[in-house]
Amino acid sequence: MPVGVGWVNTGAVRFVNQNFNDTILRQVHRDTQGLGDLLYANILERTPVRTGALMSSILEEVNTEDITNDDLIVFTVDEGPQMGAWNRVYWMYQEGNPLGLSTYTNAPHQMFYKVETDDLDLINAWIKGSIDSSLDVLAGGNGIPDK
Repeated sequence: MPVGVGWVNTGAVRFVNQNFNDTILRQVHRDTQGLGDLLYANILERTPVRTGALMSSILEEVNTEDITNDDLIVFTVDEGPQMGAWNRVYWMYQEGNPLGLSTYTNAPHQMFYKVETDDLDLINAWIKGSIDSSLDVLAGGNGIPDK
C-alpha cells in the first residue's frame, strides 16, 4: 500500500492530483440553489403584501454550474406583472435607495438591498456548510482532477 506525500491514513484518503480551488468552486455552485431559495423567501417576506403583482414579478436566477462566473444568484424584477396590474412599475419606489428611487410617502422596504445586511448570518452559515461539504469531497478523493 503506498504511503507518503498525498496519502493520508495509509491510503484511505488521497489529496494529490485534485484541484482544490475548482472543487470548492464547483461545490459552492452546486449548493447555490438552497441559498437562493432561502434568500428569495426573505425577499418575498420583505415585500409589501398589498402589492401582489410586485411579489409575482421578483425573479431569481441561480448559477449552479458555471464556476467561471462569480455571480451565484441574481435577483431581478420582471416589470410585466406590475404593468399589467397597475399600468406602471412600483418596485423601485418600494425598494427605495440605494437600489431604487427615493420615496417621500413611506419608508423604503429595501427588499433586495437588505440581503447584503440582514441576511449576512444566513449567507455566512451557508458558505461554511458548502465549504465543509467541499472538503468532504476532496477528502474522499472525488475532487476535480488537476490538469
